[in-house]
Amino acid sequence: MANRLPPARPMLPDLRPVGLGVMLLLAGCGGAATPGASRADDAPTTRGEVGDRPSVRGEVGALDQMAVEERIDRVVDKVTRCVDEGRSRFPLLGGDIDVTVVIDQTGHGEPELSRSTLGDHRVEACILDAFAAESWPRPVGGERGTVGKSLSFDPGGDLEVQDWDASALDAAMRRDDPSAYGELRDKLVGCLAGKDGQVTFYLDEDGLVRAAGAAAPRQAVDCLTTTLQTTSFPAPGGSFVKVTVALP
Repeated sequence: MANRLPPARPMLPDLRPVGLGVMLLLAGCGGAATPGASRADDAPTTRGEVGDRPSVRGEVGALDQMAVEERIDRVVDKVTRCVDEGRSRFPLLGGDIDVTVVIDQTGHGEPELSRSTLGDHRVEACILDAFAAESWPRPVGGERGTVGKSLSFDPGGDLEVQDWDASALDAAMRRDDPSAYGELRDKLVGCLAGKDGQVTFYLDEDGLVRAAGAAAPRQAVDCLTTTLQTTSFPAPGGSFVKVTVALP
């Protein structure tokens, strides 16, 4: 039998968030733009950095860059603790996340994961709660603002983990049942009810799901992860496997 997963250990020292670019967009409802602010057709679509500081840009109005940076720093600390807790249960946890927070005129933010390859829905929920609990600067000159944040966490543990995409999973499942992957995909797409999403999950060497997560509307996450956890997967043999599938 191949090496087994070692006992979970909390607060692994190699947990390092990277990718500190921040993007702030303000969706205006009319009125003249504050001098120096971007016009609507010049709205930024990518994250940027100025030195070691997150860049902040707005479609309408003046933005307090330092206030945004302060809040991002607080949230990143909480996010790191979320991942630490997840690694205490499953040490191999690691991956990338993209979070988007829509902020209203009261400073309340509604976050969502636009991408995640962490593969643990409890950690992902903890991350979303951390962004939602923050009090954000109020948008100036528009009804709402949008903050985008990307973070990466190196995989923990010392076991080999293979990366599989949809094609690799299909090939493995096809050996036992040619229709198995298609049936699984149909169930996952059904959970999304017409929305787009992405699932990531870990299989041990016996084909058991050890952790699962999703970048999807929050109401669909339970359906997605339950579907994965109740599916019979082939044993990859020899190592753990991390599977990421984009839907639909």
